[in-house]
Amino acid sequence: MPHRRDFPQRARETVEAHPDRSAAADDAELGLTLLLAVSHRLRSWVSFKQDIEGLLSDVAGPLAQTAAALWVPQADALVARAAWCSGGLDRLALEERLRALTFERGAGLSGLAWMHGEPVSDSVISRATVPPIGLLRATVAIPASSGAEVLGVLELYCASPPELSPRLMCILTTVARELGAFFARRRIELNPSPLTAREVEVLSLAASGLPVSGIGERLTISRGTVKSHLEHIYAKFGVVNRTAAVAHALRAGLIE
Repeated sequence: MPHRRDFPQRARETVEAHPDRSAAADDAELGLTLLLAVSHRLRSWVSFKQDIEGLLSDVAGPLAQTAAALWVPQADALVARAAWCSGGLDRLALEERLRALTFERGAGLSGLAWMHGEPVSDSVISRATVPPIGLLRATVAIPASSGAEVLGVLELYCASPPELSPRLMCILTTVARELGAFFARRRIELNPSPLTAREVEVLSLAASGLPVSGIGERLTISRGTVKSHLEHIYAKFGVVNRTAAVAHALRAGLIE
């Protein structure tokens, strides 16, 4: 990815674009930490399943936010695709609350970021219009923007919002564009899994090298049922054999 080589330099240029260095010292350090963490994560990316929580942590951590989620467009609304929270919080409870929510374009912080294609903080919206996530509240929404298209929105949560200067909002805009450029090449990874839980089990065992009979024995189902599951998987992925289906699922982070 040649355009990544100058990312740290562009990060510094973003931070140094304002002359008031004394007032911007903390912002500069924080912004550079954030940009370099995101850059490293994207360069070393292996799969969505393996790296998405790390990416959410890389964005939320420098801003002292305690949780984060990735929202993706599905039909006319945003749905939660992944979540991360600090060690003191219950991630399963967070995911359960997020799954119960959707945001239309322009609704809430994520909906505004989706509509405008730019980062949004809770300073521009009434907190009464943003549903709480347990004791947490949405504080910042950062779209993954590719041109005029928003491929997803990273939303951060905390009991109290961070102080985001115009300089830091500018840095978050750079983050938004880097994320958009990255996920534009990995669109399939953003889509919620089309597989059922049983299909994931079948494909995971197929990826380990088990034959149809072995998969059936492991899952206590017939050979015909295993073949039926595999055929459904092939149809969903638009592939014709097991090798292609496994490769597709690994790239998308659907199996390990």
